[in-house]
Amino acid sequence: VMICIAALIGRATASEFLRRQSQLKASERRYQALNVDLERVVAERTAELWAANESLRRSEARYRVIAAITRDVIWTMTLDGRITYVSPVANQGHGVTPEENLRQPIGDMLSPAAQAAILSYLHRVNATVQAGQPPECYRSEQEHYRKDGATFWAEVIAIPILQEDGRIEELLG
Repeated sequence: VMICIAALIGRATASEFLRRQSQLKASERRYQALNVDLERVVAERTAELWAANESLRRSEARYRVIAAITRDVIWTMTLDGRITYVSPVANQGHGVTPEENLRQPIGDMLSPAAQAAILSYLHRVNATVQAGQPPECYRSEQEHYRKDGATFWAEVIAIPILQEDGRIEELLG
């Protein structure tokens, strides 16, 4: 082969051609090895993610059961006062379904004094976090409204849930 190539394109050019072809084959072998390594890493990472998702699914299922059977209302709220989750037992107090509760403005659920206390807490906790301090929890007896207009008193406890960067993600109560 070398003699035929050399005769056609010259001895120096043929040597260069064979050298480059050898380099190309070596590069292909390196890329194949890297591809095998990459496929292994992807398979390992996929297995890790599957295990983490399965663990999260089991954990969420446990918390759903706890929220469903507890006698206390469990809720989450954004910092602007919007309810994002409320446990099924909430209908016993407010007389509304959890779905209705998610659509209710806070003014339909709490007396003016309770609203003012919650808003004051939200402002304080925001300022505390912005100052780099750990946020305080909230605990108060508050007057709530039922769907039928009656009122009832309930203890409210709110705990700030923080993101990794220290900002408040939501309140859990």
